[in-house]
Amino acid sequence: MVRKNTEYDFWQQVEVGDPDECWPWQAGTFDSGYGCFRYGGKLWRAHRLAYFFCQGSPEDNILHTCDNPPCCNPMHLWDDTTEANVADRVAKARSATGDGNGGRLYPHKLTADKVRLIKEMAGRFPNAQVAAHFGVSETMIARIRRGERWA
Repeated sequence: MVRKNTEYDFWQQVEVGDPDECWPWQAGTFDSGYGCFRYGGKLWRAHRLAYFFCQGSPEDNILHTCDNPPCCNPMHLWDDTTEANVADRVAKARSATGDGNGGRLYPHKLTADKVRLIKEMAGRFPNAQVAAHFGVSETMIARIRRGERWA
């Protein structure tokens, strides 16, 4: 009997550590860095599913005390309102804010120099290897190389 997309399968994709440590998601991710897993016919963000398995159905947003999108440690997660989520992002400088010059600042893993290097590496290194090196998803690397992101 083959099991697929069960709670057991989910936890096999999480690097479970000590209770106070982050437990990073080890499988596929959304471009935002949050893990993704199909369960019950629905595509979930991994941290929301971790919360669901340990605390029950969330009422609203699931926030991280650690501000680490791949983290699935239920001790680092709490359910709160959209307003609280926005306030938390702003307080921790993880949200778009004005730069004082009419521009917007966004927290990015990649810089223009890194993107140029990614484009130069096209054809020489596979997307998976480049993604691991820069700490982003393979999908993001593919979109950069196709000119859909960071054009």
